[in-house]
Amino acid sequence: MVLNPESEPWIVPFAPPLERLAMELADSTGLTMTPLPSADKGGIVLGHLPPFLIWKHITSKKILHLLFFQPREIGALVEGASSPDIGPWITRFPLLEMSQLLALHPDINEPTEVTLINVEQGPVANVRSTVNEVPLVAILTILNRISAKPLWTQDHIRIMQS
Repeated sequence: MVLNPESEPWIVPFAPPLERLAMELADSTGLTMTPLPSADKGGIVLGHLPPFLIWKHITSKKILHLLFFQPREIGALVEGASSPDIGPWITRFPLLEMSQLLALHPDINEPTEVTLINVEQGPVANVRSTVNEVPLVAILTILNRISAKPLWTQDHIRIMQS
């Protein structure tokens, strides 16, 4: 499968520190993030969760989406792999705050939409986003790209309310 040219992995730079940007966000808007995010292993760590793998996607309307995945969840879909016990992170994730925080990042430096993809056995992907119109084609393309067995279709996706 050819990767959509509007989608690419985003390796989070260590500078500026996300913790500092979170403090700037709190100072300028009053929005706070607890726990503070940090860059680690090319992704974003939030609290006790392993680093999120992040993909940048630009829609045909030139809207930037950052798609957050948990690689351990995707790895658990391989036959015989154990399912990671990282809890129901998708409902607790500070979606709006992360969107505004990453808009401050000089590597992004523009308004951005954040979409979370939580993968379960089945396979099923739960999706929660800052927008009602999630970039479904990008989600499916990336899921099929990073999964050991490409099998994702629209029937495997559940959109959650934010």
